[in-house]
Amino acid sequence: LRFCRQMLNVIEQDEERVHNMWMSDEAHFHLSGYVNQQNFRYWSEDNPHNLHEQPLHSEKITVWCAMSSQGIIGPFFFESENGNCMTVTSQRYADMLVTFALPALDDYVDEYTLFQQDGA
Repeated sequence: LRFCRQMLNVIEQDEERVHNMWMSDEAHFHLSGYVNQQNFRYWSEDNPHNLHEQPLHSEKITVWCAMSSQGIIGPFFFESENGNCMTVTSQRYADMLVTFALPALDDYVDEYTLFQQDGA
């Protein structure tokens, strides 16, 4: 809450600062069409008694991007040189930042740029 108040104060003092905020995240796309709904809850008065079966570890691709009001950086696909999906490790994430994200962000950076990495 304190951070939110600080950011609101910053934006009130200089409305253009919001255009220098970059938010980033990665998402997993299951190739089987499965959608991870752990962040969704469905409420109903009736129990539908539905059973949803899916494989424990379905094949997926992980994609990263960053966005602001200035544009989008990415997408970046975490894959091997031959196109196979790779697990995102801290080293692979750091490599992506150094070789892909930060060079692309250089086109937009000024002294007020904020870069938020969600879940990193």
